Parts: sequence; structure tokens; C-alpha cells
Amino acid sequence: MNITLDQQSTTDGALKISLQETDYAPKVEQKVREYSRKANIKGFRQGKVPSGVIKKMFGKSILVEEVNHIVSHSLSDYIREKKLRILGDPMPNEEKARTIDWDTQKDFEFEFQVGMVDDFKIELSNKVKVPSHPIDVTDKNIDTTIEDIQKRYGQMSYP
Repeated sequence: MNITLDQQSTTDGALKISLQETDYAPKVEQKVREYSRKANIKGFRQGKVPSGVIKKMFGKSILVEEVNHIVSHSLSDYIREKKLRILGDPMPNEEKARTIDWDTQKDFEFEFQVGMVDDFKIELSNKVKVPSHPIDVTDKNIDTTIEDIQKRYGQMSYP
């Protein structure tokens, strides 16, 4: 597995993940064996379904599920490991995702667009004046606030 960051600007980048068959094949085989132990298919005893039958029936969905699982976890691990400061979640490139042929393709490449946080500094000096607005709190304000909170978070009871 190979993950690369292509930073197009200070606030925009693309994460590219390349998966080879050796990265996902063991997990897919393990999932197929797990399905064959749990499957209840007509004509076979429960737990005795051959792996070939499971691959034929569910192989593509198992492959897609495991590849997506690996990609999502490796993406989040890469972001955490490299301490990337991103905004929101990575957005997958749908054009590249549509070109994937799950039936014949062995190596996969995924691309995600990410928004990066640009470094900035805020200088506060004594010259900047911030207005202060004093708030007068009366007993009436406190009582209405307490009543409002009691109405919002009260409990229903049926005596």
C-alpha cells in the first residue's frame, strides 16, 4: 500500500492510495472462510459451505467491503500519523471510483480531495480596543430562565 499527498496549494490537496493484491487478499480470504463457517445455504450443512461457492455468490461484495475498510482505516491513520490539519472529511474522487472494475482489476487506486488548514497568525496588541457590554441580571431574569429550563428538561409523570 502506498499513500501520497499531492498538495496543490496551501489549502487544497489530494491523497492518493494505491492498493496491491497482497494488501487486501489475506483479509478477503479470511472473510470468505468466516462466511463459509456461518453460511446457511440450501444443499449444504450449516458451516460446511465450500469457499468456492461463497466466492461465487458473495466474492465481489466481500472484496468491495474489505477494500473500503482498508482504505478508510489507512486514510485516517495516515492523517493522524502525519498530523495533517484538514477541514472536514476527505472527499473521494468519484470519476476515478467509477472506472474501477471490481471483477477483473487486482490493483486499485483511490484519490481523495482534502481541504488543508493554512497557517495564520493573529497579533493582538494593546492598541486594539474591544467594547465591553455590561449585563444587568435581575431576579426576574433568573426566575424566567429557571422556568424555561424546567419546561425544556422536565420529566413527564403520570400520577
